[in-house]
Amino acid sequence: PCTMPGECWAFDGSGAVVIQLIGKVNVKAVSVEHTSRSQLLPGLIKSAPKDFSVWEPAAIPFRFIELKIYNNHGKESYTCLYRFRVHGTLEPPEQA
Repeated sequence: PCTMPGECWAFDGSGAVVIQLIGKVNVKAVSVEHTSRSQLLPGLIKSAPKDFSVWEPAAIPFRFIELKIYNNHGKESYTCLYRFRVHGTLEPPEQA
């Protein structure tokens, strides 16, 4: 995924996305990234997500994760999400 200015998922204000992972994952952490401040015109950093939550079914391996973004740093017209990463360990595939 690219983090160049404009190469983002832009949406009005708040938003949510459910992501299907490659397999069952024991999630240890997540990270949300915005483009570098040095690559943006003044004021555009305000579109970066500010308050968000991540939901998963339980503290067991799972295939889906939901990211909810509630607001940004002051950009009224839109929020930009450049990268969302899930950090953890992939469970081995189940044998049939």
